[in-house]
Amino acid sequence: MSTSSYVLNKPRMKLTAYILVGATLLAAITSCNRNVALELPENETLKVLVYGEGKILAERSIAPTSNEHKKLASWLSFNHDGWSPTPASYVPGVYVTGNNFSINFLKSNVIVNFRGGQFIKPIDPKEYDFLL
Repeated sequence: MSTSSYVLNKPRMKLTAYILVGATLLAAITSCNRNVALELPENETLKVLVYGEGKILAERSIAPTSNEHKKLASWLSFNHDGWSPTPASYVPGVYVTGNNFSINFLKSNVIVNFRGGQFIKPIDPKEYDFLL
């Protein structure tokens, strides 16, 4: 191998190594399961937006005394485990918002975003039928 060829390839090898290390780190970070204890404020009215093809199809509020509020609070209390941090942005699906958080039910995933970060977890879509 000539010197000029070696010098030109050496930065590529370093770049490849950095990419592999970065990808490995990202995989390690995103595969970490965490406990996320998100609880609904008892007296807060929530907003639900149902999206389809990038448009709002339905919009409504959930009163703190409603069955939907109670079911969502119950679902959150039984789903503290199995969350993974995620830096990605997601299109909205069934989007629930409060003053300091959002919950995005998106097909077979749920994404929570609050002061503690953003986390994702797999979900059976039947688990959030009550919001539709």
